[in-house]
Amino acid sequence: MTKRLQVLLSPEEYADIQAIARGNRMTMAEWVRQSLRAARERRQENVLHESPVRYLTHTLAVDYTANVTKRLQVIMSDEELTEIQDAARGERMTVAEWVRQALRSARHDRPGSVDAKLRAIAEAYSHSYPTADIDEMLREIEAGRRLA
Repeated sequence: MTKRLQVLLSPEEYADIQAIARGNRMTMAEWVRQSLRAARERRQENVLHESPVRYLTHTLAVDYTANVTKRLQVIMSDEELTEIQDAARGERMTVAEWVRQALRSARHDRPGSVDAKLRAIAEAYSHSYPTADIDEMLREIEAGRRLA
């Protein structure tokens, strides 16, 4: 069985999602489903950058929706919607706000995004990977190719 997920977005957010989906040769619904799956997988890492507390009061929610004019509807399976509801509950957010934040994060993290590249560099720099002299590494790579 499938469910319909409806989220209100600003016209700018809606147009941005539409352009990204078109650029990836996907429907908007498929891009959203894919982005929400990735957000659920990153849930343990708390990659959503905004604080949920900001959206917990009725006044702020009403203030936010006053400027929203686009409605995004996506059909998804019961299991997917349940996972999204659990993720939102775990972050103490409404489902709609969790989805908005996940989509914002996905738009910023898309391949080719400057933000995504800078985060990848910062993350790689924070680790200590085994390294060697460049000539030695190239010799090892060539030796590996010969074995294959």
